[in-house]
Amino acid sequence: MYRLVVCDNDMQFSRALESLLYSISDTLPYNISIDRFTSGEELITALKRENTRYDIIFITYEIAPDNGMETGKKIRGELKEWVPEIVFISAYSSIAPKVMPLKPFGFLRKPIDQGRLREVLTDCVQEIKNRDDIYTIIFNKELYRLSKTDILYFESEKRYKRAVTFKETVKFSGSMKEIIEAFENDSFARIHLSYFINLEHITRIKEESIIMANGDELPLSRNYEAAFWRMCSDHLGGRI
Repeated sequence: MYRLVVCDNDMQFSRALESLLYSISDTLPYNISIDRFTSGEELITALKRENTRYDIIFITYEIAPDNGMETGKKIRGELKEWVPEIVFISAYSSIAPKVMPLKPFGFLRKPIDQGRLREVLTDCVQEIKNRDDIYTIIFNKELYRLSKTDILYFESEKRYKRAVTFKETVKFSGSMKEIIEAFENDSFARIHLSYFINLEHITRIKEESIIMANGDELPLSRNYEAAFWRMCSDHLGGRI
């Protein structure tokens, strides 16, 4: 799921934009959630809260009391670990050059054209996917950069985890919860308390186990079986 923000003090406009975005997302192969804010200050406060991460922010340049430019500067300057994409909105195309130093993903002019909005949303999500395709592990002063698509599965062994790929197995410390959150928008599913797998690398599903593309046979727990089949159905577009 991708988390979006609509920030505008015109409630009628923000509700209309929210409705348009949900309507567009109904035709796309991923889900979105949207939070609305009426000021830049309110948005910045939310962004600074622990565990509050947004993927895309649609913000009106003329928003009061701080304009969108000032809010954008704060987002770019104060958020270090997680920087969302920004799409500026205005009734005036002349502001587009002014916001370029903030490196926004795009610019939308009021009134919003649905076709253009769809284009910006889909392109922005693709950019996020491309940016987030690498999973970085740091352990024992060593850095590993693994392509998410190359990871077959993660295994939990008490305090440690293992990332298994076709070429190597990387052992590291961390929690399964953190791993699952990092792969929230990817084709991964939990099948057991100790296993989190890449649906793309399944070769066979048996009654109580799953065969991965490298030949490893992993247990399928009854506690996770229903959720796993739902994920498979979503992954295949509802064809199972």
